[in-house]
Amino acid sequence: MRLLHGTGRWIGRLFVACLLGSALSAQAVDPTAYVAQAQFSAAKLSPSGNRLALVLHNDKGRNALAVMDLPPTKPPRVLQSYDRASVDWVHWVNDDRMILRVTEWDTQIRENGSAIFAIDHDGQDEVMLSSHSYSRGASKIRSHVLSYAWNFLEALDDGSADVIMTETKFDAMGDPSGVRLGRVNTKTGVMTPIVLGGGISLNGIAWEFDVHGTPRVVRVQSKDRDRLFVHRAAKDAWEPVWDRNVLDSDTLSPIQIEGDKDLVVGAAIGGETNGLHVLDLSKGQIDPEPLLRVARYDVDGTIVDKRAGKVVGATLTADRPTTVWFSDRVAAIQQSVDKALPDRFNHVRCGRCDSSRFFVVLSQSDRNPGEFLLYDDEKKSISPIGSVRPAIDPATQGRRSFHWIQARDGLAMPVVVTHPAGHDAKEALPAVVLVHGGPWVQGANRTWDAWAQFLAANGWRVIEPNFRGTLGLGTRHFTAGFKQWGQAMQDDLQDAVRWAAKEGLIDAKRVCIFGASYGGYAALMGPVRHPDTYRCAASFAGVTDIQLMFTSARADVTRNQLHYGMPQMIGDPDKDAAMLRANSPVERVADIKVPVLLAQGGYDRRVPKQHADDFEDAARKAGVKIERLDYPFEGHGFVELESQVDFMNRLAAFLKRSLEP
Repeated sequence: MRLLHGTGRWIGRLFVACLLGSALSAQAVDPTAYVAQAQFSAAKLSPSGNRLALVLHNDKGRNALAVMDLPPTKPPRVLQSYDRASVDWVHWVNDDRMILRVTEWDTQIRENGSAIFAIDHDGQDEVMLSSHSYSRGASKIRSHVLSYAWNFLEALDDGSADVIMTETKFDAMGDPSGVRLGRVNTKTGVMTPIVLGGGISLNGIAWEFDVHGTPRVVRVQSKDRDRLFVHRAAKDAWEPVWDRNVLDSDTLSPIQIEGDKDLVVGAAIGGETNGLHVLDLSKGQIDPEPLLRVARYDVDGTIVDKRAGKVVGATLTADRPTTVWFSDRVAAIQQSVDKALPDRFNHVRCGRCDSSRFFVVLSQSDRNPGEFLLYDDEKKSISPIGSVRPAIDPATQGRRSFHWIQARDGLAMPVVVTHPAGHDAKEALPAVVLVHGGPWVQGANRTWDAWAQFLAANGWRVIEPNFRGTLGLGTRHFTAGFKQWGQAMQDDLQDAVRWAAKEGLIDAKRVCIFGASYGGYAALMGPVRHPDTYRCAASFAGVTDIQLMFTSARADVTRNQLHYGMPQMIGDPDKDAAMLRANSPVERVADIKVPVLLAQGGYDRRVPKQHADDFEDAARKAGVKIERLDYPFEGHGFVELESQVDFMNRLAAFLKRSLEP
């Protein structure tokens, strides 16, 4: 397969100046290249595949929007570029028009500091659809700009310039109280309400529309119930066809209406993992034979051709992200790309997949953060678009390996190991256990990861357990984490350390543990539950008091989560009070006999600053050796590059001191 270079030269000259400097130095590993803004964040084809929208880095350190025609004959056109704001995402409305969100980077407005625009491919007819700062003032002329509570849901690809948007309503306590739907004309900004009737729309969390943009299916969650409603045109009424508890494994996620009565849904029906099934809307019956189910791994996404009205592909994450294609044509293209780019994880994406000439490929590996490529099916050629992180040299990055191990109670658990470059063979190296947040999110796979690679570049072998509760690994793995904070979930981390030591990969006497959010909680509980396993613990934005999650007025948890989710998944604050106290680091701080690094953002609402303050006070009274880092203008994660680089440098220094022989 030929590799063309013209497009890459244009984009390289315009946008891909290396501003970050060398990632490595003789003295220490510079974290900047690992976490600075990506040079290319997105490359999206228009529905017919005749244009390409690009989200890329400008010389002000922000994300800009550019467009180029296909096949490429001219350089991309920069449509939106800002000094203090970045383009977050872009979607095509039709072949000529796009919708995009822009966020202003200012520590004082980091919440709701966004606006949504629509613009033509040539930069004409720009319209603001919603904004955090809009005001109608005293004028009698009605503004069509919507408030920040309105967000983009989906484009219809029905030939119009319309999109579906949703508005989240909030009550006096700040909790979401309902969702409204609207069809918005992106040329005029006029919103036409979509009225479902019967109060259905207020508690909707997912909707499916027919080819005319008419809602046919809505998924509703209210208190502890998860229901699916179908609109019966003859009766002009919504009827329930599926009703389950919100935590049941066979709740249905609507994906696409195919034909007159078949709805493709995601669900774990008749198996341990989430797959794709067909629900007969006329009968309210689900076909127990799945369209797709994969042993051990959940189907976590789909690729839908809106114009054709069908699902053309499904995604899942095994040892790497994988796409299963239902389209023979695209499956053949995937095979061709994989053959041309072996040892890569190649994500092929398209607009109208069965008719498009051009396809976008995001090609990654465990050592390569990724590059965007353009596949031309007519010429059977691949040309470069741009590299995600050109300052990262894959040759300096560590290999990432994927292993299934067995926890002490027999539960199968995946573990990802990042080996420092040049240390692929079995060698007892000092190690860092990197615990993901959530905890109910997907965990690590072999794709390049900034944090793991930065730690490995410092010479430590990095162990990432996909402990129980991690999503994407089936129902049993998920529910095995219920009410296991500080208990079996913590034991899984130690089991991964023991496995790595037995395999000869790590020095079991030189291990530290680090994580953020839930990972920060697990880091602090590590030396409590397993005092002989870890030499140090580092936490960013970590939960320290489980009871405080239920009572803090500053936290962003909703009342529905407090009443119907957290008690079942973490523990009931009344019935399980003793268990929650026993598994809260702030209550067990006197048991910690190793150095602790504690970092916190001042604007954090997910894990408010009180968690860190209370833990630090208790730790100092107990004589724990603790280092406290505060980032007053950060939230539950880093926004400013300077803050993140500072923390990573301080983390590396802390780990180095603790892991010395």
